[in-house]
Order: sequence, then C-alpha cells, then structure tokens
Amino acid sequence: MSTPTFDALLVDAALGPLNRFLPDRSTAKWGVSLARTPGRAARRLGELGAEAGRILSGTSTLAPHRADRRFTDVAWIENPLLRRLVQLYLAGRHTAEQLLIEADLDPRDRARARFFLDNVAEAVAPSNVPLVNPASAKAAIDTAGLSLVRGGRQLVKDMASAPRLPEMVDSASFVVGDNIAATGGGVVFRSEVLELIQYTPQTDEVYEVPTLVVPPTINKFYAIDLAPTRSLVEFGVRQGRQVFVISWRNPDPAHAFWNFDTYVDAILEALGAVEEITGNAQTVLGGVCSGGILASMTAAYLTGIGQQDRLAALCLAVTAFDSRDAETVSALVDERLASHAKATSARKGYLDGRALAEVFAWLRPGDLVWNYWVNNYLMGRRPPAFDILFWNSDTTRMTAALHADFVDLAMDHSLARSGALTVLGVPIDLHTITVDTYVVAGIADHITPWENCYRSAQHVGGRTRFVLSTSGHIAALVNPPGNPKASFHTNDDMTSDAAVWLGGLRSPAGQLVDRSRTVAGRALWPAPSSTRDARVAQPEPAGGGARHLRLRPMTESQRLRVLGHDVRVSVRPGTAPGPPLVLCNGIGASLDLLQPFVDEVDPRIEVVRFDVPGVGGSPTPRVPYNFALLACFVGTLLDRLGYDRFDTLGISWGGGLAQQLAFQFPRRCRRLVLVSTGTGMLMVPGRLTLLSKMLTPRRYRDPAYARSIAAELYGGRMRGRPDEVRPVAYEPERSGSSTGYVLQLLAGVGWSSLPALPLIRQRTLILAGTDDPMIPLVNARLMLTLLPHASIHVFDDGHLGLLTAADELGPLVSSFLTSQGDEDAWSGD
Repeated sequence: MSTPTFDALLVDAALGPLNRFLPDRSTAKWGVSLARTPGRAARRLGELGAEAGRILSGTSTLAPHRADRRFTDVAWIENPLLRRLVQLYLAGRHTAEQLLIEADLDPRDRARARFFLDNVAEAVAPSNVPLVNPASAKAAIDTAGLSLVRGGRQLVKDMASAPRLPEMVDSASFVVGDNIAATGGGVVFRSEVLELIQYTPQTDEVYEVPTLVVPPTINKFYAIDLAPTRSLVEFGVRQGRQVFVISWRNPDPAHAFWNFDTYVDAILEALGAVEEITGNAQTVLGGVCSGGILASMTAAYLTGIGQQDRLAALCLAVTAFDSRDAETVSALVDERLASHAKATSARKGYLDGRALAEVFAWLRPGDLVWNYWVNNYLMGRRPPAFDILFWNSDTTRMTAALHADFVDLAMDHSLARSGALTVLGVPIDLHTITVDTYVVAGIADHITPWENCYRSAQHVGGRTRFVLSTSGHIAALVNPPGNPKASFHTNDDMTSDAAVWLGGLRSPAGQLVDRSRTVAGRALWPAPSSTRDARVAQPEPAGGGARHLRLRPMTESQRLRVLGHDVRVSVRPGTAPGPPLVLCNGIGASLDLLQPFVDEVDPRIEVVRFDVPGVGGSPTPRVPYNFALLACFVGTLLDRLGYDRFDTLGISWGGGLAQQLAFQFPRRCRRLVLVSTGTGMLMVPGRLTLLSKMLTPRRYRDPAYARSIAAELYGGRMRGRPDEVRPVAYEPERSGSSTGYVLQLLAGVGWSSLPALPLIRQRTLILAGTDDPMIPLVNARLMLTLLPHASIHVFDDGHLGLLTAADELGPLVSSFLTSQGDEDAWSGD
C-alpha cells in the first residue's frame, strides 16, 4: 500500500476516514475500465473459478504468507473447512488485485482504488469473524461465552465516542509523570500559545549550548519522553545537555485564527526565554514532524532578518515538507478536497486530533484496526500496554487556521520553493540556512515517508547529515542503543535522489548508534563542534524538578484580563499530574476565605481560586450576569491559565456555580464537589428570618455584627464559639462592593439546577453538615437521589464546616479527587 504524506492525512482527518475508504469516482472509473475490457475481466474471473474448484476439491496449494499473523493458528491449515475458507479469501483478493493492476487507470485513480481495495480486503478476512476464528472459538469455550460478552461490551463502549476504533492500548498501565513523560523538569515560561519545559540536568556539568525542541502540533509533547530508557529527553540530560521542550496549548474554537505566524512567533518567544534562562546566545533548534516544519520556518525567518547566529544547529526528525514527487499527493489530495477540508475545520474552529488518529489507524488497518478487533472483541482481552500507542491516543486539537496553512503548504509546495511562503512578513527561503543540519527519518514511517524527508533535507543550506533508521515514525527516535532489531543507514553524499542515496548507504553493524550516540540522541544533541559548546557548571534549573506542567509557584494572587475584566486569581501549584481543583466561593466571600481548606488539601493537587467580578479584589462589572454567563467567564479564565480539564468545588452560592460549570462544560469538568449547597430557587429553604441577614454584605464588614449572627446563620461550631467567625468570614480588606454583592444575589434569581441534575454525569461528592441553618441537610439528600454518580459525606458541623472542619474535609476531598475508578461518560475529551 502506498503511503500518504502528513499533509494529505490532514485533509482526510477533516473530511473523515470514510471519505477515503468508501467507493468514490476512482473506484467508479475502475468499474468502467473493467466493463470496457470484458475479455480481460472474464479471463481473471475464469481463473478464479478454476482455483475455486481446486480449493473445493482439496487440491489447491494456496496458503497464507508465513508472516501473515492472522492465520498462524494451526486450525487454519488442519481444519479442512477453515483451510478452504482461507484459500477462497486469498484467491479472491489476488484476483481483485490483478484486475486493478491491469485496469486502464492513471496513477491517481489507481492509488485511490487501491486504498479502497486494501481496506475492503482487510475487513472481509475470515479471521475477523467471531467463532469462525479458531482462537475466538477456543476463548468462547474456555470462558463459557464470557469472552464474547466482554468483547461486545467493549465494542459498544468504543463505538460510542470518537475515534470509534478498537482500543489499541491499555491506558490504565500508564501514569503521566510516573512511568511515561517521567523525566524531571518544570515549566519556566508560559504564553498564550505554549508552555516551555526545562528539564532537570542529571550531570555535574552541562554543555553550554542548550537545545530547544518543537514537538508536533497534534498529540502531546512527550513523544520524545516516553518510558524510561526510551526517552529522547532522558538521553539528552544524561549526556549533559540543557534541554527545553515546548508543550503546545490544546486550542479550542476561540483560537481558530492561530496560524503559521502565531506559532512561529511563539517559538521565537520560547527561544528568547531559553537564551535568558541559560545566558547563552546560541541554541540548537530541533523539531519533530509538523514541529520540524515550524522549526524550519523559524530558522529561515531568523536568517531572513539577519539573526541566524542565534542558532547553533538545526535538527529535524521525521519532518517532510517536499512531497512534489510523491505519487500519493496527486492521488489523495486535490483542490476540491483541500477546500472542503479547510471549510470543515473552519466551521468547528479546529481539527480534532481524534479524527487524525482515526485516519492514521486506517492507513495500516491490519495492524491498527483488525488486529485489535480480534484481540478486544473476539477474544475479549485487554489490549497490551505500549508507550507509543498510549501517546498516540493522547490527542490534541489543531486550530482551523493552522490546519488550513498546512493543507495549503501541501498543495502549493511553498516551503520547498524559495520565497513562495511569507511568515511574519518575511519571505522564507530554506536554502539561506547555513547552520549545520541533522535529519532523521524512518524507513518504515507511514506518516512522513523517508523519501519525502530526504527531499526536504536537500532544501536546507549548509552542511547536512541524513540518517535513515530502520524503524517507524516514533520508534525511529526512541530506540535505545544496543537494540539488536534496530539499525540505521548513512550516506554523506546527498546530491542524488533518494533511491540512489539508499544504494550508496553505509550501515553500522546492527547498532542504532551514530558516533557513540543513538540516532535520536545524535539528532537532537549534536556533538560540540567548537569550544563555545564546552561544558559549564550545572545551573540551577529555572523551573524546579516538578514532573508536570504548571504555572510558576505563586505566593501571592495575580490579576488576569478575562473578557474585559481584571480578575483576581490565585494558583497554588501542585506536584503531581492531573487537573487542578477550581474553588467557587460563597456569596460575598473573597478567595482568601477558603485558605484554611486549601492548607489541608493534598499539596500534590493544584488549586485555583478567583474572586467573582465585584467581589474581593475583582472590580465590579457594569452589567448584571447569571450563572450561565459566569460559567462562560470561568471557562475563559481557565483557558487563560492554560487548563483544559479541571475539577471543581463549590460552597454555598458557589455550589450553584460549580453545578453550572459541570453541566455547561461536561467534557472539561472531570469531578464535582458540592459543599453546604442546594439546587437554587427550587430547594428546601432554611428559616426565612435568615434571609434579611443575607441581603447585605454587612457580615463581612462589621465584626460585631458578624459575631452576633454567627450562631443563627452558620450553626455548628459557631453556636458555641461565635468569636471564631472573625478570622473565618470577616475580611474588610477584601469585602468588595455593595453592587457586586447585589449582582451575586441577582445571578441566583430564577436559577435552579433541579431539572438538570440527572444530566450531570461527573463523579460527585456531596458534603453537608448536620447543623446548617442556611441550607438544611435534606437538600443534600435530594441531590444525592438525582445525581447519577454521587456519594455523600455528612459531617458534624454547620454551614462553614469546610473551613471549621477543614482538617477532616480537606483530606476527604483530596482522596476523592485522586482516587482511581471509572470516570463519567463525558470524560476523555
């Protein structure tokens, strides 16, 4: 099967895989060609009939190839019925392939028809049929049919959401930051587009010249930081390199306009941060796949503005941008399909990475679809734990504008033509790049074919070394030294075409090592070429040793501009991967109020607090708002902070906002905690005499008044110790405006979560006090009944128990948030 380029796959991903794997015009032309040459078709069908006769009589010698893993079970050969079934399948496929080879088709139509034929042939293989497959039949007998029950249940689960493919990896075996993406480091710079990770050095001295790696724009950054011993980053820091890696923001429709200019400008910001942190004027710039395309543009841009001296070298891994001679580009992409693909992603604002993962899988249906179909559904087994496939399933989105730019790049071949592409107002000419370039490709790469990588490398000026690994797209980068199944090829003469270059290659004896480094390591950590890359004393890493992406530690609150409002925000960094806990406070209370609770939350959990507009340190808005608008506001705030998913906890009035967030952002909100809260207007109220005491923010401004009403209003511990209300609730320096208080009251008028509770699918923990005058315990019982995945904990305290009993509730909430278990139906966005 011929292999599409990465850019062609971007078109497929936008249109959906069925666009490629259902009959189309090319298939119709194949049918017309057969009709025009009936004699040829009749001869082939006659040969098929004759072979079928030999098969049925038992004299056929047809047999599956020794390497065909579908038919390795001895029953396929020894059972006469199964043997004949396999032979009929092989004979039919051979006939169809011969009819395609002999058809009068141009290369484009032949390639498109072959995609259709190959996928149909893989799908109808007898090994895919339950119980017909002997391994499936044996498993059903051994488990009394439970294997088929498990497989059917898994099939329904997989088909319920994108990418609608058999699960390829046992994700439960991997924990990001533990046994994958585990190399120590921390975020040292953040912009709207990216986070910059600096990895902790593991040697006493480091090379002076740092390395900045630009990862792919779909999937997460840790393709180069897989399992220990299979990590490019780990190799680099152990070789004494100062390693920085970009982690791209996962965009949403609000970022649809981010294009080549946006991403190149972000790389330049990251490069400036690396220079500032290390104090070195030169950096090795590396890129992987689509990140290599962006790195090439950045290098050419710097050359165009006279700043190429900021680069010590350029390293490109599995990067292809010249596919003009590739047969599959003209075969799989045309102007009509390209325009349709761009329009499709533009309507959404992004290209979903799950759609691209689906297209990737159908490029190798035997290995990546039907193999798991048999294992998961017919055998009822879990898929294996494989680090590359875990990374591959951890997809992200690509902005519509960037998707359009990549598609246009494929159609116009503009990066391969000097000055045909302009980035940030500067014409891009790769030939003007004169720094040393190191390029790695994989001979088995089905995403960026090595021939395209080779042609792309020929466009870069300066001294270039091209290394061809025997592995695939990611394995070419992470195979460690000493792997007997991995090797690489080199040939210093790059003046010829790819076929001639391959004929003159040199292949070291089976070791994936280039000058005492792995191919991957040599690619991104080139040996120093001068004294300016001498070793220097190990610097203190700017980002600490945390193993997850986070903001820099914040000891004080900060202000963020969100939808025209300057919002006061506080982030307590965590030390473990996972979504942050977003706290929604009660009416009139600033973020400072929840400090006693935050102090008791597991320090591994990142905690985000904010002041609602008009409360605490956030200015008063000009117009009223409701919970739905406020939820949009909080969602944008979390976008600004760089969080895709989150957990949320709401207390009292903030519990209403937390419920709205869970309902409004079902794919982003993972878990929900509701404390001393109810369902809004439709709830069982407390005593009506309390209402007058809640209509003004006086309890936050007058300590004597706060003390006098503490027992009646809050109950619980405050009944016996009303003096303790002062440090808990009285905070005149953060009282906010009276208008802001009223706007909070108005936001809840007419609002109730009662009708929507059955639709909130997140795992929910309800915390309620036995003595809460404001929101009686019966409301928690009601929510427990209506929420599909809820549990409850009743504590012996009052309305402010989250603060007065923080030593009890803090660990309880932490345990809930960090516990393992089945997630809700919305998880996994």
